[in-house]
Order: sequence, then C-alpha cells, then structure tokens
Amino acid sequence: MTPSEAQEPDDHPSSQVVRSHHPLSELLAIESLSVSYGGGVPVVDDVSFEVGSSRGFVILGRSGTVGKPLALLLMQKHPQANATVTLCHSHTSDLERHTLDADVLVAAVGVPALVTADMVKTGAVVIDVGMNRTEAGLVGDVDPDAAELASAMTPVPGGVGPMTIACLLQNAVRCARYRRGDLVYPASSR
Repeated sequence: MTPSEAQEPDDHPSSQVVRSHHPLSELLAIESLSVSYGGGVPVVDDVSFEVGSSRGFVILGRSGTVGKPLALLLMQKHPQANATVTLCHSHTSDLERHTLDADVLVAAVGVPALVTADMVKTGAVVIDVGMNRTEAGLVGDVDPDAAELASAMTPVPGGVGPMTIACLLQNAVRCARYRRGDLVYPASSR
C-alpha cells in the first residue's frame, strides 16, 4: 500500500481487529479510555500545573489513538481540562510557528526527531509520545536537545509508554471489578 492509499487511522484494520475481538471494547469506548488518556493525561497531571484555557496546547499528530482523543479530552468543559488546543500534523505548513506558541507540546506523529530544539518554546512542557525504531535504537518525535529549553520533557524510551501500560492495567482491573459487580460504574473509582 502506498502512502496515498493509506487508510485513516480510525479505519485502520488493526483498530477494527481490536474493537471486534476485545471483550471490553464497548465498555472502554464508553469510558473514553483511549491510549492517549492512559499515558498523556497522567503525565500532564504529574507536572503540577492547571491545564485551563490560559495554557496553549499544541498536539502534533492526528491519529485516532492519541492526537484526536487527547485534543477532545483537553478541550472538554471541565475543571481539569478546558484547554485551548491546536492540532497539527507532520505536513502542517509552518509547523515551527505553532510549536513555538505551545506552553505544552505533545508530539505523537511517528517521525523521528521531527521537533528540533529550535521549535520548542523556552519553559514549555514537552510530552513525547513518539516511539520510533532506528539504527540508533528507540527515539522519540522530539530531539533530546529540546530538553535544555523545556521546563519538563518526557524521555523516550521510558516516558509515556510505561504510563500508558500502567493506566491500561488500571483500567483492566477497573473493568474486571465492574463485570464482577464490585463497581456500580467503572468511572466511580477515579
């Protein structure tokens, strides 16, 4: 398949397989427990600042598993959200202009070191969701030199990935407790 024939992320065959074979897929969908919520939001919470509308979030990546769900979660009218979000992708024109406006930059495009240090605003929080296999090993979407400018930056490997796994396991336990009848509704234990 050529890149021009590529399917949208939501229609990707792997997404359909997961939805059709996972016994808790409906419950997970209802709960909006996407991978982005599993890994990205707890990282943001851990940095200890208010998300709010005064923060400029830039999300690089428009996938159905990270970019879009995280943007929707952050924009919800909710005390822990209500952020102003700009959603970009690897082909956004003048990408640097957008990234330099970001108080919080989330990179999830799957392009090794797409974001260079000169594209990061001084003091920004950088969440690198990318995981790319190269000859040098696993690298993220953000050049590690950007950490010198950022007030906080997740490492790759060892950053968002382990957080995602921990949250997915937590959600699996929550779903099991729900199915067993220990919880009235899975969200009640958040």
